[in-house]
Amino acid sequence: MADSVFELVAKNVLVSLQNITTANGYEIAPLVRRGGTDKDPDVKGVAQDPFTDAQTYTVDIEIQQLKYRQDMPQTYGKRTWHMPFMLICTIMQSQKSAVQTDAICNQIVASVVKALMTDAQRGLYPATSNPLAIDTTLDGDIDMLVKVDGSCEGLLIPFSVQVRHAENDPYSQ
Repeated sequence: MADSVFELVAKNVLVSLQNITTANGYEIAPLVRRGGTDKDPDVKGVAQDPFTDAQTYTVDIEIQQLKYRQDMPQTYGKRTWHMPFMLICTIMQSQKSAVQTDAICNQIVASVVKALMTDAQRGLYPATSNPLAIDTTLDGDIDMLVKVDGSCEGLLIPFSVQVRHAENDPYSQ
């Protein structure tokens, strides 16, 4: 079964965020998954303390697709949509960690922005040279999830992808 343009975009977002690894030059290596998938308790995003090389915290990024919003006016023969997403980034920090959670939050934001914006058009539509999407944009504020003691325990990062498909066929451009 062929994937719709919407599913191709969602898969591309997942792969882009899964490229956040220390091997690819990032400071963090989070566990990245789509919403609704079970998290394997044996698999965690790992972050090394740069001073001791000890694992002191883990980062989990869940991708939630929110809704579809149709754009007006339409290009003749095409239908254009915004696909809003929310990244729910959670930090689990050990007692031994000397890394401040604000510093971890800053690393997450920088890594996510770099990963998403490296290819704002989300790759190519299969068997064509056409971009899969029109654009990817960060939407609004990035909210911090705050613990009772005031420290950051995670982030909510909203973004959207503008997608276009054939007017009556979301399986083709």
